[in-house]
Amino acid sequence: MEAGITYQRYAPAPELASYVSHYAYYENRADWAWEFALPDGLPSLVFILHQPHHLQLFTPGKAAIECRQAYLTGAYSQGIYVPRQAQTQRLFSIRFTAEGIYHLLRQPVAGLRGQPAWPAELVLGAWLPALTEQVLTSSTVGQLIGATETYLRRQLARYPAQDLRFQEAVQRIVTSRGQQSIDSLAVHLKVSYKWLERRFQTYLGLSPKEFARLNRFIHTYFSFRRQGLQDLLGLAVENGFYDQTHFNKEFRYFTNQTPTGLYRADVQDLAHLFATAYRPGHP
Repeated sequence: MEAGITYQRYAPAPELASYVSHYAYYENRADWAWEFALPDGLPSLVFILHQPHHLQLFTPGKAAIECRQAYLTGAYSQGIYVPRQAQTQRLFSIRFTAEGIYHLLRQPVAGLRGQPAWPAELVLGAWLPALTEQVLTSSTVGQLIGATETYLRRQLARYPAQDLRFQEAVQRIVTSRGQQSIDSLAVHLKVSYKWLERRFQTYLGLSPKEFARLNRFIHTYFSFRRQGLQDLLGLAVENGFYDQTHFNKEFRYFTNQTPTGLYRADVQDLAHLFATAYRPGHP
């Protein structure tokens, strides 16, 4: 991990593992102007621990999103830019499984796809303020997780039937690095494309093709950050792009930058920093 940055992941209690992939504590004291993070289609609830409990999030061509105390990410595919707003930035996040946020909201999440993050109180309702107060006043990570799990157990008291075919669909797209044919996936699972589309829209707010496209770019992007600007054509072809022009177009879509521009920018790249611990699409 880079100097000045702390990043730790914690497993959920076994009875919550169907809903929560992991918890994460993040602290950044490094000298940076901007942070950049790629989504992978799975939602997270993020608490802003540093004073004044405020962040601005930016995406290409859109106004800044003002987030106070906590925000929810998910159902969006383009990268997020965050300007430095505190000397030390501290975040605590609940990373949900592919089905987790659906059961927490008790409704389809397709409505969250209009922007990369939402002020949490607008989405999660009346139970959130009490949890937020406990999280923001906790002095240790153990207290953060303890308060979180107490509330999640109350909200997720009824264990739902797992959608195993949907989980397999997610896993196959991830392990193929986004190159799984959705039509052949439907055949393998013995379902229609419409069935897959409904499930992905309900649980993740993305279509299966959007989810595959995002996962392909994420894996390609990790390789790009490792090897730098050399042999972009080879990188593109190896990861299923038609040519470098196709790759450049996708790069601009997801990052609003050219490969050269982002590589040389004064940006703290969270995707690059956490690549070894980060498993895109883990259900």
